[in-house]
Amino acid sequence: MSLNAPSTLVSIKAALPSLWFAGQARSPRMQAVCSPGADVHQVRVKLSSDAFPDGGCELHIQSAHAGQASEPFPLTITPVKAGHFRLVVEVSAAVPGILTQRWRTDLPMVVRPLPRSARDLQGMLNGVSMSLGEKALYGQLVSDANVHIGPKITVNADSFDQALEAALSRADAEALGEMQTVPPSAVEENCRSWTSHTGMALQAVPAGKFRMGASEGDAEANVESERVREVTMKKCFWMGRTPVTQAQYRATMGTVPDPGFASHVGHDKPVTKVSWDEARVFCERLTQIEREANALPAGFAYRLPTEAEWELACRAGTRGARYEALEKIALVAETGNQFADTGLRTPNAWGLHDMLGLVYEWCQDVYAPYLPLMTVDPLNEAAPSGPLNQAVSRVVRGGSYQDPAVHARASARQFAPPDRRSGRVGFRVVLGHALTR
Repeated sequence: MSLNAPSTLVSIKAALPSLWFAGQARSPRMQAVCSPGADVHQVRVKLSSDAFPDGGCELHIQSAHAGQASEPFPLTITPVKAGHFRLVVEVSAAVPGILTQRWRTDLPMVVRPLPRSARDLQGMLNGVSMSLGEKALYGQLVSDANVHIGPKITVNADSFDQALEAALSRADAEALGEMQTVPPSAVEENCRSWTSHTGMALQAVPAGKFRMGASEGDAEANVESERVREVTMKKCFWMGRTPVTQAQYRATMGTVPDPGFASHVGHDKPVTKVSWDEARVFCERLTQIEREANALPAGFAYRLPTEAEWELACRAGTRGARYEALEKIALVAETGNQFADTGLRTPNAWGLHDMLGLVYEWCQDVYAPYLPLMTVDPLNEAAPSGPLNQAVSRVVRGGSYQDPAVHARASARQFAPPDRRSGRVGFRVVLGHALTR
């Protein structure tokens, strides 16, 4: 199983000429390819360079469907300067109401002065202000024009016109040639908060790198199960502002498990006695409801968070064992041993409540030692072997109202069989790219 999360919403294929001539219009062909992950709108493709007048040119595409490619389109540009430049390709696209993505890359670009006659070329090559590097820009044109190098450079006038025509034809042929994928770099995303069709509030969690595992100076950390590694999350995602409440569960599933105590019943109290399997069914049902209402972007689904997503969201940019003082953020044994409504304690910097304490939260991952090479969008589905028979156990995170504070730390890991129903275990949903086997 892996995260089905392409690096960009829209990729670009292009047939870009390797040579340009100053003052000569070129029309490189380009094609926008939408990823299988989502329908996108407001696609913008821009080409710019210091060699271009007014910064370059751009094209707008109103919408593109998941997995589809646009018709090849030309962007006509006339460079006005000769020399070595960088050709900048900028692309932006949006999943309406939820995500805007921008990326850019820059490619080498050589612009040659365009002589109009043999005398013009001869004068350029003999010009004292032209460096050897600038003369070398002419490349094949100089060779085809039968240039004689001596005390004075001379150009064969009879062969010049044919050489210039051949050079321009080569440039045109390159623009009509096979299109290659432009490698993206510097991908930036702007994620907005999201409210589900059923009224569930989710907070945006930005992509990026973070230090996963035992926090600096955390004397309570288990150095074996909480081994430190730097993890990269390539995509932003959205996480429920609170654990799923009993009211939210009932609205989606039609009923709610009996928590076992009358004092644990309440619309805004977290749903418990839900197994890992049942939590996944809830996410699948919520996804179905939203899709039937045309309220969910194509390629996105509700699901359980991966363990890495959960810890990134819990930390919210902090590096300590907890994102705030324990008594402000968590209901644990030391702070009252009390089952209560969600959302009453201080949230973290990204607006998420009850990440620590109140109830444990199911994660997607199998409980197993961290794999040292699994550091990009990690999801552990490998079944470990060992005396504890953890092969079918899933990760739970965050601690609970009945457990000691040592379990209510950002890096603390516990596990439970996927069919376990406990009054101390609930779950929180994530909206993101679907998980595929």
